[in-house]
Amino acid sequence: MYKINDTASQLFIIQSGCVEVTHTVENEPFVIEKLCRGSIINHRSFLLADDNDTYGRCASTVVVFALDYAKLEKIRNRNQELDLEIKKIEN
Repeated sequence: MYKINDTASQLFIIQSGCVEVTHTVENEPFVIEKLCRGSIINHRSFLLADDNDTYGRCASTVVVFALDYAKLEKIRNRNQELDLEIKKIEN
């Protein structure tokens, strides 16, 4: 789904299925948390255009809504209040 050190170019909202957020500890994958329907993945890294510091792998068949920067820009242009809140995070 996404890999460590890749720049987060999308935010994901899980519609169905389960995603395991993992990190490697002593050459073994360690599951930090399991995220299911309604969970948001990558929000902080996405909003800050930062690199991922974990892996995300599908633990089952997963359906997600993916939000990229172009879609976010359209939403921000339509909602000034949201745009101001995101600017606070970006700064």
